Amino acid sequence: VSIQINHNVEGKTLELTQEEYWVKAVERFKDFLPSGGPKQRQVPLSPADEKLLVEPSEEEAKEASHLPYPNLLGVCQYPSAYTRLEMRYAMSILSRFRTKWGKKHFELLVKTLEYGYATRKMGLRYDGNMEKDKANVLEGFADSSLSLPRSQGCRLVMMNRAAISFTSKRHTTTDDSTAAAELTEQYLCACDVEGYRNLM
Repeated sequence: VSIQINHNVEGKTLELTQEEYWVKAVERFKDFLPSGGPKQRQVPLSPADEKLLVEPSEEEAKEASHLPYPNLLGVCQYPSAYTRLEMRYAMSILSRFRTKWGKKHFELLVKTLEYGYATRKMGLRYDGNMEKDKANVLEGFADSSLSLPRSQGCRLVMMNRAAISFTSKRHTTTDDSTAAAELTEQYLCACDVEGYRNLM
C-alpha cells in the first residue's frame, strides 16, 4: 500500500510514512508544477485559498475540462487516509468539485500536492514508551463550524501519541447553532471511540 514502516522494537516506536509515494506523485504531475519544481508549502489549504473555492461557471469549467482534476484529487486523497491525516479537511473541501472544476480549483489542488511533497518525510509515529495506565488508551477530539446548509465537522481518535483515525466532512443534518454543530460532532466522535473499544 506504498507505506514505509519503521518498527523500532527496542525503542518501542512504530513510524509510518509515504515518502516514495509523494516523489512519484510529483513526477507524475510535473507538467502542472512550476518550472522550478514544487514549492515549499506549510499547509495543504489556507483560509484564503478556501475562500476562492466557489462553484465555477460553465465557461470556467469548460476551459479547465482538460485538467486532470479527478486524477490528482485521488492521488492526494490516498495518503490522507493512511499517513497524512491532517490533509483530510482539505480533501473534503476540494472533493466537492470533483465533477465540475475551474483552473483556480486545480491550482489549489496542485498546492496540496506540493504540501504533501514538502512534508513527505513526516507521517505517524506511535510510541510505546508510556506509563502502563496510559498505554493503549483511546483519546478523542472533536470540533465543528456552524455553516449553511450543513456544518463541516472534524474528529480525531488517538492512541499511543498518534492518530488512528481522522474524519472531516459535512454533517448529514442542518445545525441551528454552534453548540448543536459541536454536539453533533462530539456524538460522532463518541461513536468512533465506542467502535474502537469494541474492536479492542
